[in-house]
Amino acid sequence: MKVGHVNVNSLQTLDDDAEPHKLDNLRAYIGLFNFHVLVVGESRVKGIDDACFAIANYTMYRLDRDYPNNNNQNPISYANAGGLLVYVRNDVQVDDEWESRNNPDGLQYIRLGLNFNNQQICLVAVYNPPVGGHESAMVSVDQQRNPTGGLLYDLRNIQQKVVVLGDINVDILGDENQDYQDDFGRVGFQQHVEEFTREGYGGGLTLIDHIYSKIGGNYIAEAGVIPPGHYELQGLGDHKLIYCTVV
Repeated sequence: MKVGHVNVNSLQTLDDDAEPHKLDNLRAYIGLFNFHVLVVGESRVKGIDDACFAIANYTMYRLDRDYPNNNNQNPISYANAGGLLVYVRNDVQVDDEWESRNNPDGLQYIRLGLNFNNQQICLVAVYNPPVGGHESAMVSVDQQRNPTGGLLYDLRNIQQKVVVLGDINVDILGDENQDYQDDFGRVGFQQHVEEFTREGYGGGLTLIDHIYSKIGGNYIAEAGVIPPGHYELQGLGDHKLIYCTVV
């Protein structure tokens, strides 16, 4: 099963035909790379009907940012920031009891139970804003760096294949944030993306889009990045598309 994620920094802008112009690029990517699941981060589509973002032969799962407009008191409450769309191909079975959540620390996720080719997979699509809880939203630790909470901590005991992916906004390129990398290892997860995923302002390279699976699970056959503009597909944003194959 092939799974991808890309941060698009808003699908909200409409073209002259009142259709989101980036949607054509998403459709092209899904077809070209034959994704079973494609996660769209920072969708920013609050207030726009689902039908505007439909992709043939895929079912869409959606979570908008559930915070009011920015009142300059809460930095994570800026209007319509974040948001997730998850497109699941119709030959992948999705459990009825799927979950979506806007956490108070700003982290958003959609959790789906997927069944494909006799595989049971817990897939968690994440957007973690660069403010608010940040690292601790994924793994929180005490002063001795013993894990105490966070999303990966909560998922540590699930007895099936677990894939967590999204824009985590924690740079782990090279030795950056080594403590954080040690922390997600302590709760039993490994991270699979090794190349930079975004060129930041001023030209700095960052690895902030991640794919996690359980340590020792050995069900990620491959993982990597697809640069913006690949095969002349333009306009999805300044993040690379990340992907993995689950076996």
